[in-house]
Amino acid sequence: MGAPRSPKLKSRREWYRYYAGYSEGFVADTLDLLAVPVGGTILDPWNGSGTTTAVAYAKGFSALGLDANPALVIVAKARVLDNGLLSSIQPLAKDILVHAKREGSPSQDTEPLCQWFDAGTSVRVRALETAIRRLFVGDASVGQPAATLATQMSTLAAFYYVAVFEVVRALANPFKGSNPTWVKVPTIGSASATWDDLSVAFEASLRHLSDSLPRSGVARQLPTVVVGTSTSLPFPSASIDAVLSSPPYCTRIDYVTATRPELALLGYSRPNEIKSLRDQMVGTTTMSSSLPLVENGWGPTAAEFIGDVTGHPSKASSGYYRRYYLQNFDALARSVDEIVRVAATKSSIALVVQDSYYKDIYLDLAAIVSDMMSIRERRVDRRFDFVAHSLAAINPRSRKYTRSFLATESLLVSSSAS
Repeated sequence: MGAPRSPKLKSRREWYRYYAGYSEGFVADTLDLLAVPVGGTILDPWNGSGTTTAVAYAKGFSALGLDANPALVIVAKARVLDNGLLSSIQPLAKDILVHAKREGSPSQDTEPLCQWFDAGTSVRVRALETAIRRLFVGDASVGQPAATLATQMSTLAAFYYVAVFEVVRALANPFKGSNPTWVKVPTIGSASATWDDLSVAFEASLRHLSDSLPRSGVARQLPTVVVGTSTSLPFPSASIDAVLSSPPYCTRIDYVTATRPELALLGYSRPNEIKSLRDQMVGTTTMSSSLPLVENGWGPTAAEFIGDVTGHPSKASSGYYRRYYLQNFDALARSVDEIVRVAATKSSIALVVQDSYYKDIYLDLAAIVSDMMSIRERRVDRRFDFVAHSLAAINPRSRKYTRSFLATESLLVSSSAS
């Protein structure tokens, strides 16, 4: 077959707004291209909002998804809710609201929702979240760490959580910054909502999410979606028939900050908790205390790029930015190690990457990933390029170096081990 359709082409119905994602049609086309055996196992080690696992599940494959961000694990789980439960969604929502209004008022001293909402609204939103935990996860889950909660949560519980995520997002919308991935924490002012406001928004969100789910009458094994990192995959060696994913691009997008309202709902209340989660992300903008060195396993393209950045005359090139790229390439190489380890000999690995610039230095991420794959005896034998829009235009200072804000996304495919 020919090339899959563009990764950024929007599907007819949008599940959950998340910047880093590709369309369902692209995933379906790519899985057809990979010719995965019937009943084969598909892995996405940067699963995000769960497009890969949802499409693989709909096509009858065994699907595994992993993400370091607990909020996104919940979003991905909700996306594969059994259609047979849809008729119960609204009646159960009435029960949730009744229980929520009976919940006591939690302490405001450590309530992270107060970053955006007034005290009364924060109490009401927290009561709604607590009622969902008690009814669909269990009393013991109240106070449980978010990573544990997200991994153990059912698809039904996740579905209600995603509805509250949407409500929180809508309430925090006045504080959205020019960067589409950020919701700012205001220094003055806060959002407010009554119980009536929350009830209407919650039930409307549930209707939208229900309409966004694909309809299927076929009973299948649900995907396994867990909290974890791509640098340490919790799966046996040679157990995966195909990998389809997109590692974070080297564009300094902060994927944890992008979901800060959702993480606040999950109880992330202290700056050190957020930083700890950011530190785990491939492509993080936070800096580790230890600095990796350029490794042979990164390949010549990465080594040349690091040298060019180090020698660039602009401020911080040889400091912060060199450290950022060293750290990024190190995490990416360790992730590729793990992907190659879990992939079976006659498996396919398909990765979507995007090029970019540091100042006037071209970053050919497709070549870097291809080098890393080849070094590990998984040669990239097919490549498909697509034109995409870059977020570089958000920063007006970038115009000094870059005239065009078009980028190239590339689908890299390795058909089998060398």
